[in-house]
Amino acid sequence: MALERVETHVERDDSRERQGTYSLRVKLAFYGELTQEEKQRLYDAVAHCPIHKLMTSTNVEIVTEPL
Repeated sequence: MALERVETHVERDDSRERQGTYSLRVKLAFYGELTQEEKQRLYDAVAHCPIHKLMTSTNVEIVTEPL
């Protein structure tokens, strides 16, 4: 795959944070001599990223304790 560079922009929308929703809009651009099929494979890989899964399908619990 002739991927030369990836550009990422992340936009945050915290307007519904008090209701429990925090939104991130991620925009990706893949550069290089890539076919549409290769670009689609890259977008599919992003959806399988462990951090993406954590942020979209997991309940996160944080416990704060004194040292």
